[in-house]
Amino acid sequence: MRELFNGMIEPSTGARTSYARSANSDGRSGANRALTPELCQISADDDLAAIAVWLAEFAHSPHTFRSYRKEAIRLLCWATRVRHKAVSSLTREDVLAYEAFLATPMPAAVLGTDLARVLSSDSQRQAMGIVGGLFTYLVNAGYLAGNPWTLRRRKRIPRVRQVERYLDQSQWATVLDFLETLPQQSRRERQYYERARWVVRFLYDTALRVSEASPQRHRFTTHSEEPAARLDRDDGHLPACRG
Repeated sequence: MRELFNGMIEPSTGARTSYARSANSDGRSGANRALTPELCQISADDDLAAIAVWLAEFAHSPHTFRSYRKEAIRLLCWATRVRHKAVSSLTREDVLAYEAFLATPMPAAVLGTDLARVLSSDSQRQAMGIVGGLFTYLVNAGYLAGNPWTLRRRKRIPRVRQVERYLDQSQWATVLDFLETLPQQSRRERQYYERARWVVRFLYDTALRVSEASPQRHRFTTHSEEPAARLDRDDGHLPACRG
């Protein structure tokens, strides 16, 4: 699996982008390692091996693999060079610091030119999402005890209500004109005309969907205390509509 990280080359300079490996930063004794390693679902002894297993899951998708590999390298280098700790020792405070780092990267001399470049807001969110997915995977695999990324407060994006269907004045006038063309000679025809006219105006004025209007119609026709408002009046007429 380690060959997935072979040639960790910085594309812009060709310089090797390695991360600091030491007894404290390789993750063999990470503070967030699972307490029952015998139950771990992956055969990884350190963070590099564990991340390599995660990356192998995306080997079938070259574009995704390259993107995820880059974010894994960025995290590894930042954790070991800047925080001087293993990825498996990162805490919630480190997550906050990493988020700030993505918004204002370190000088190129610290992480290399490519990893130190300024990221757009969308790229920052993507990077945090990818790394959060990595931690979720390692927790589910039994390699890590917990995921400090899941404590991250997500910014709520206000939902803008969109009008999916509406009629402008011209279209509404066309509907009303059509209703007036319905035959009204017989008692049954007048019933149909007035019922259709009332229902169409009701839906237009209330902006109800048909699924929402059906229960209202049932309640209106069965529980109204006003006899003149019932749809089954003896004369077959409905109450006069506005306009």
